[in-house]
Amino acid sequence: VSQSRTNRLVSIHSGGNYTCAITETEYKLYCWGDLGAGSPAKCNNAVATLVTEFQSVSYVDVSTTGVCVIATAGVSCWGSLVSSETPKLISGTQGATSVTVGQDFACAVVGDVKCFGDNSQGQLGNGSTSQTSETVSVVGLSDVTQVEAGDRFACSLAVNGDTFCWGDNSKSQITAGVVDQSTRVPTLITRASQISAGNGFFCALLKDASIKCLGDNTYAQSAVLSSSTSPLIAKQNTEFKKVSSGLNTTCVLTKTSKVHRWYRDWETDRKSTRLN
Repeated sequence: VSQSRTNRLVSIHSGGNYTCAITETEYKLYCWGDLGAGSPAKCNNAVATLVTEFQSVSYVDVSTTGVCVIATAGVSCWGSLVSSETPKLISGTQGATSVTVGQDFACAVVGDVKCFGDNSQGQLGNGSTSQTSETVSVVGLSDVTQVEAGDRFACSLAVNGDTFCWGDNSKSQITAGVVDQSTRVPTLITRASQISAGNGFFCALLKDASIKCLGDNTYAQSAVLSSSTSPLIAKQNTEFKKVSSGLNTTCVLTKTSKVHRWYRDWETDRKSTRLN
């Protein structure tokens, strides 16, 4: 993308066929790709295009159903998530410090955690399954610093490391050994220093620098070949700094800026996990 050659980036997020990035200079937002029916016409191409509705943004997240950013007025989103091709301000989100987008729902840290959108699996965390376009507070959380949305579930991280998850549990990504059951309110999972949610699975960087994963492992995204529904300690490495989960893969950043990718190569070796 030509834009990255002239501006250093402080953040870049992708979801499906759509990508957005924030530049280091003036925190401008550029997007490119295809977001389907919710794509702004000016950003629905292969060229990084400035999103002019915002003077600057501090945070962006992207999924297959929408984009949400944090700007001065609060969280704004576009895409099928909010049925809009132009950024739509989400009420009650001014002062947000973090935002995450799942499949047709989104959550933000605004003092507490507030979510909106699809709630068929209890992914809004308010004890119901009623969909809402207005934000609702996730029950029982406090001192949250990070919130991460998977496809139909979400997880939060508190200052003390307490990690809670709620929503779809069909892959045992919330309650190990229990499948086909949704959790409508937050459930304590582990204690961590950083978290990331993917498509039916969840990984956490623990205090001892090991990485713990729960849920779907069809593609060896936990770096361990196992069909067990019990939590998997993926790897122990004192150099691990950050974990990021995607659709069917996991990437880990080390303190020396090396990137490890965990996935299963179906074409060349069906029974082994590659660590690149």
